Amino acid sequence: MTKQNSKSRKSTVKATAAKDSVKRSSTAPAPATPLIVLGFDEQDKPRGARFVDAKPDLVIKAAALMGFKVYQANLSDVAEVAKKLPLGRLYANGRGFVPNIRQSLYTEVVAALALEPQTALSKNGDKDSLPAARGLPRSWDEIAAGHLVIAQEALEYGWHEAIVLDRKGDTFILQYRDYPHLPKFVRHRSAIALMCSADNEQPWNEIASGHLVIAQESAKDGWWEAIVIDRKADSLTLQRLPRPAQDCSASLCHRADVPGERRPPTRSGHPAGLILHSPRS
Repeated sequence: MTKQNSKSRKSTVKATAAKDSVKRSSTAPAPATPLIVLGFDEQDKPRGARFVDAKPDLVIKAAALMGFKVYQANLSDVAEVAKKLPLGRLYANGRGFVPNIRQSLYTEVVAALALEPQTALSKNGDKDSLPAARGLPRSWDEIAAGHLVIAQEALEYGWHEAIVLDRKGDTFILQYRDYPHLPKFVRHRSAIALMCSADNEQPWNEIASGHLVIAQESAKDGWWEAIVIDRKADSLTLQRLPRPAQDCSASLCHRADVPGERRPPTRSGHPAGLILHSPRS
């Protein structure tokens, strides 16, 4: 009788302990969403890091002191690329450390964040306000804050419209026009193209077979590089240059779809004001 009661008590204790264990495991907090910090430093070098189990408000404050932006890695594609970033550090004085990273990795992260504005935690403040719009520059020497240009992120991601925030010689600080949640970035003039304004006929009139131009298939696909095969008035037959995972067949484009030109590979001379590389480069 006593032994049987003892076994019964032991079984009851084990069952209760098991139930408590299940409750504790089911109420355990989910792991915190990793955070991404991105930006260009004062030496115009890309920096990036991921922060794990860090308080978002502290990361945002530390990033703001460096002029960087913070994003949540809460989507599968963003979380996957975030794993490639080095770990960042927060210090007791409220500052943080975000190491330099390769431009190719920076571009990969930016590409994942571009179509996911909801991942941005940093709010645009006065420092992020765009300068007054100045339209299209007519020449390289004229480019200044507020002008609209086309900038290249990488070969596989094409070209996109960007606003000039500042200029330091041949280096430009830019902000993508259609992706305001992305960090401002730095490009040399060799990675920028100018668009031909409606009242600037000379560059367009000089375009001929053999010139290298930048054309647009659709706003979603951005701009791409192509060789002019033939021209009939305001219509151009173009051969798209090789780009990863894209068709390079010839296509017909109208003037409105060809705003900019790079240095032509097969002709001497080039339309003024549309060249990607200045004659001095």
